[in-house]
Amino acid sequence: MTDEIDRWERDAVLMSGDLKRFTEWAIGKGLVFRNELQAQRVMHKLITATPSLDLEYRRKSKRWLHDRGLHGLDDGDI
Repeated sequence: MTDEIDRWERDAVLMSGDLKRFTEWAIGKGLVFRNELQAQRVMHKLITATPSLDLEYRRKSKRWLHDRGLHGLDDGDI
């Protein structure tokens, strides 16, 4: 049950698209960011790697990364 709650919380944070909310959540999980750009990159990479999120939403994050010369962490499904 705890794993389900953790996944639900993660998905809600990612779907919000709110960088501040994501950063606070991620810091609570032990992640540390050097700057806002690094936090944005990690958020978009995590979005691409989360299959429970809407496919089009994941594609948008993959495009955001691609436009900046970065790669998503998806399994090739987007």
